[in-house]
Amino acid sequence: CYYESRLLGAHHGLISTYALETLVLYVFNKYHSSIDSPLAVLYNFLVEFSSFDWDHYCLSLLGPVPLKDLPSGALTADAALTPHNTLLEVDGRLADSLSRCRAEMASSKGEGAPRAFVIRCLNIMDPLLPTNNLGRSVVRSSFARIRRAFGHAAMLLRCTALKDGDAAAEDLDRLFRNTRAALKQHNAAGKQQQQQQQLRQQPREQVLSKLEAL
Repeated sequence: CYYESRLLGAHHGLISTYALETLVLYVFNKYHSSIDSPLAVLYNFLVEFSSFDWDHYCLSLLGPVPLKDLPSGALTADAALTPHNTLLEVDGRLADSLSRCRAEMASSKGEGAPRAFVIRCLNIMDPLLPTNNLGRSVVRSSFARIRRAFGHAAMLLRCTALKDGDAAAEDLDRLFRNTRAALKQHNAAGKQQQQQQQLRQQPREQVLSKLEAL
């Protein structure tokens, strides 16, 4: 999302990292029985959210919530705790943990009138604060580009899956070329920083002797 399509960055009208994490958790929630690799997670993610009916539904961790059930964009925390179209029978321990976190979050926000869930072009319900729309940062122009990027990437992965051996590997290299370049740059910078730290930790005499040897 970040290196290949530049889709992350709430301050730029794009997806926030918290919203992205919630979308990934939803994919695991729905496809947990069939996921067998990181690429399977990515493919299901791209297919799901390029075709998701964002015009009529808000996405929650437990499934889609019709926007018509959010009159005037308002949603109370109690209403959000009732799952709509649940995709996975949530483990009791997980449900208890979510409930405790929600209670702590609500307590930290203080008492008062319920906060309204503000409907935008991209609506993602915060798992810990159901009245918070994690997609509120996305503007309409960015939303259209995000959907196109998801659909295009899903098509490329689908085509790659039909190939064998070296051809598939080459396609994957091209698909993630920016990510690979960024990782190489990051690793090189990390190695240089480590070497500099080691030099600072060496006694002054050892450093001088190495410099003289050069």
